[in-house]
Amino acid sequence: MAVRSVVIGLFGSPKQVQQAVDIINQKGLGNNQVSVVSPTDGHIPWQGLMVQGADLRQDHGSTLSVAGPLAGAIQQPDKDLSQSLKYYGIPEHRATFYGDAVSRQNKTLLLVETNNERAGMVMNVFQDYGGKDVERWGSGGKGFFRPRD
Repeated sequence: MAVRSVVIGLFGSPKQVQQAVDIINQKGLGNNQVSVVSPTDGHIPWQGLMVQGADLRQDHGSTLSVAGPLAGAIQQPDKDLSQSLKYYGIPEHRATFYGDAVSRQNKTLLLVETNNERAGMVMNVFQDYGGKDVERWGSGGKGFFRPRD
């Protein structure tokens, strides 16, 4: 059985995320492995592209568009984005960092669940399409950043 990894990163625009998701899908990963979280103005840019989707109002008044498997976790009444990311094995301090980047800096978060053999390819796609703060977290709870070769 392959060990699972989560690759997470931040993007400056929905277009960058869409390009990265298109390439990831072309490489054989399904939308049921891909989650996107972005600030929204009422338009859901991911509607129809992912397996689940929702707009969620945050405590400080802004709204997030959430699509993919992460949407199910974050829709629970006792969970926010940071708490939902911890479910994926991302430690609290990094989950808080990513949550703040989305809600306060208007970044778009992309998260992909995959096996260890494909995690490097996913990281490269993130970086090729403008991903920043790209990290990989495994089932062992150990995270790391892999710079471009």
